[in-house]
Amino acid sequence: PKLIYAISIDESRFYLNGIFFNMEGSKLFGIATNGHQLAKVEITGFSKALEVPFLLPNKAVKIIDFILKKEKSLSLKLVWLL
Repeated sequence: PKLIYAISIDESRFYLNGIFFNMEGSKLFGIATNGHQLAKVEITGFSKALEVPFLLPNKAVKIIDFILKKEKSLSLKLVWLL
């Protein structure tokens, strides 16, 4: 919820339609912008993992937000298919 307000809904700027995540050491950074507002969140306490930046699309963000409103906690596992 701290980043959702800054996600762009402009379809012509698809690269702004989501939350960019980047992991550095034990910190996970989430960044979103719509071109006018910029939001950044830092979450600490992660074990060192594969440091691959990724963009979580707006639709996935909305689904996760919907689940969190009902469940109060959520465990996610991200898998890269190469």
